[in-house]
Amino acid sequence: MPVERFVDDPAAAAASIASGGRLLRHSVVMQLELALAPAPLVIDAFSIAPMSADRVIEYGGVVSRAYPPNHLDHEPTDADPESAARSVLGVMRGEAMGPWIAGASLHVADHSGRVVGLVLITETTAVGTIGAGPFVTDLCVDPAAAGQRLGAALLASCAARLTELGWSALALVVTVGNPAQRVYERLGFRVASESWRIEASR
Repeated sequence: MPVERFVDDPAAAAASIASGGRLLRHSVVMQLELALAPAPLVIDAFSIAPMSADRVIEYGGVVSRAYPPNHLDHEPTDADPESAARSVLGVMRGEAMGPWIAGASLHVADHSGRVVGLVLITETTAVGTIGAGPFVTDLCVDPAAAGQRLGAALLASCAARLTELGWSALALVVTVGNPAQRVYERLGFRVASESWRIEASR
């Protein structure tokens, strides 16, 4: 029966794939030293505010539209707004990924008040090269509002709030090949490590 393995060595990953393993995800851990974070961005016609549990249905809609089945980072819970909303609410309640950092988790809305993006921050324990502290559990923008630097604006505002809360660094994981990695690099995130999730025979 196949099992999933996480490998952090390039040679071991290549050997596993060469021997019949199926690559499920190749990703990198990126970290931002908050002292080096850019100043918050002002995007005309959009406003950024703290996430709120009473808008979780809207958040689920954004997540499900941002991660369609053909997206590199699509998860089964992204299939529809209701299941995505349940997943987001679980994170906000601290039921997954560690305690929710409400003071740095933000949404962005358009001029009509419609939520079009969010950044969801949790506090993690140290795992591998990810240090204990704030972690970007989710960052997404509705495709209908893409191309307006909303993801960068959310992250920059989040970084400023984390600094005010006394944190010194922020980490995230991104799938290799996702164009968002270039956005993170422009904001000052640097690759700390990489990993491969591989399905292999025992």
